Amino acid sequence: MRKIGISFPQHELDGLLAKPSAQQPHALVALLKKLGYGTGEPSAGTLITDAGFLWATNNIATVVDAAHRSEAVCL
Repeated sequence: MRKIGISFPQHELDGLLAKPSAQQPHALVALLKKLGYGTGEPSAGTLITDAGFLWATNNIATVVDAAHRSEAVCL
């Protein structure tokens, strides 16, 4: 983000990084908007995607099948 001129106060970054990793993308978008970035074009989502963010997900049917094969329960 610094490459495009966006920087964050250190205390804001510390707070963001203290969150569980699954919450960090949402917290980053909220922080961008709080600081006035990403409210128009480009959007905050576009800003973080262009900075390298991507969703890494698994097919839920595959996860459930693997859990069941391991005699586990998948909720």
